[in-house]
Amino acid sequence: WEASKKLHDHVALEPTELSCSLDEFFDLFFHDEAPYPLAKYQREEIGDKEVRFSTWGLPTDASKSANGTPTSIFERKIDYIHPLNNAMGPSEAKTYRTQSLFRYGRHGILLSNVTKVEGIPMADCFQIHDLWIVEPTSDSSGSPRLMLSVSFEINFVKRTMFKSLIQKNVKSETKKWFNGYVEMLQKALEDQQQRALHLEPLVMEEDVSEQTKITAAISLEEEVVMNLESSAPDMNLNSPPSVRTMFETVATATSSIVRFLHQALSSAGTDAVFKAALIVLILVLTAQVMSMKKNIISMESHLAGMQKQMEIILKHTDHLSVPHNAVTDPIPSIQFSIPAESKE
Repeated sequence: WEASKKLHDHVALEPTELSCSLDEFFDLFFHDEAPYPLAKYQREEIGDKEVRFSTWGLPTDASKSANGTPTSIFERKIDYIHPLNNAMGPSEAKTYRTQSLFRYGRHGILLSNVTKVEGIPMADCFQIHDLWIVEPTSDSSGSPRLMLSVSFEINFVKRTMFKSLIQKNVKSETKKWFNGYVEMLQKALEDQQQRALHLEPLVMEEDVSEQTKITAAISLEEEVVMNLESSAPDMNLNSPPSVRTMFETVATATSSIVRFLHQALSSAGTDAVFKAALIVLILVLTAQVMSMKKNIISMESHLAGMQKQMEIILKHTDHLSVPHNAVTDPIPSIQFSIPAESKE
């Protein structure tokens, strides 16, 4: 691993710490189904058009396996149209990139890129090679962290009198690209942390007035409390007494929970984080009440079925005598009598 980290001539990105593990980094940013792929950054931030990525596959060049002893190697092709800010000449350039990813177990990841450009003067004179080094580390508390660094070089394959101009432009644009990409990475990781906590801030913008925050909190409070109240089961007067008792118990418990949470939310004042925590608690309790309601309804259905079966049995058994209230009790008590002429 150490021997494989051969840096190129120029620094595109100084070692930068990211708050994620090695596996999380790959899954979030480089997996074929990653939620924050390179293509997203290229389209939304850089302004590239017609961005196309192939899926990761085995490299076509077997010699790439000589890059140290990686535990896995993958390759993919990328092509896109990149906008140019030149005062003269073409306004965009067709770009082709080959990415090779080398995974060295728990030691880290190397990502090697070779980029070629078409449609601009002297495009056939050079290629851009860059190398990403992704190494796991940890902070003082032991939480997983990564260090990401990138180096690059401009490989001239033909002589050109514009070499210094090409170097200047490529260096400037490469550093700008990676500075923007790191900002996207950090924002994406912050979003993931928010989702992991299941606490979305009530108001994201810092310049929103305090009154707007209070209004938003009250609105959300009313919505979740209404949801909880509506989950209380309704009385079914045709249900057996034991089932009606269960319904009444759940309804009473739900009302008590609603009153308690009303008081808790009112005492939270304008503390958005505390309100968010209480709202999560309300949603959990709502799910539990809904589950109880579902179970009670299922029980009522089974008891009703048993009652119907008992009525059918009673209709077809003339030699049985049963109490008058048998059909109204969940489980009738049946008494047998033997006809006089049958006694022996």
